[in-house]
Amino acid sequence: VIGCVLGAGIPLALCAAARGWRFAAHAVAFVVLIGNGAYIGLGVFTPVGDAATMLALGTPRWVLGAFGLACLAAAWPLYKSITERPVRWPTGVQIMVIAAATLILAGAGRLFFPA
Repeated sequence: VIGCVLGAGIPLALCAAARGWRFAAHAVAFVVLIGNGAYIGLGVFTPVGDAATMLALGTPRWVLGAFGLACLAAAWPLYKSITERPVRWPTGVQIMVIAAATLILAGAGRLFFPA
């Protein structure tokens, strides 16, 4: 459960800290929240991957569903903010920084959580 909370909480914290990068931060956080919410929340019906592990370790099914709904609720304001007009698209430099940060985070995840 801690990994799920961190996986949803870190992008939300980045949204709060990203002043000039609002659109990119909100878009990334929105996708992460929808993905995590669906992945864990739908484990109520079809437990696969982490949801199956959580259930095997004794996590009640309602916790998975509540987490999924909480992620969807947190994603809704982000959706509204990234679809409002006018949209300020990220600059080329911002896209490069986002790509580099994504690669660094993926590498860190692989280092700290080997398969």
